[in-house]
Amino acid sequence: VKVDRAYLMSCVNARLSDFEAAARELRDPAGTVRPVAPHVKFYVAAASSEVEHRARELGYWGTLEQAGAIF
Repeated sequence: VKVDRAYLMSCVNARLSDFEAAARELRDPAGTVRPVAPHVKFYVAAASSEVEHRARELGYWGTLEQAGAIF
């Protein structure tokens, strides 16, 4: 199945643990960020401004951004 869109959110948007898990999956063993495929739109929404702020502080937001997320 070809994936064209991916979402990191739910009915209440993403929690901090969701950002942590996604950021971990997007890094290879050497710590390099793997980008999403060029044809994939990867949409992300935080559950709150506090969650977004904390995800930024911990570097998860930056990892998702480097991978090509659309916020």
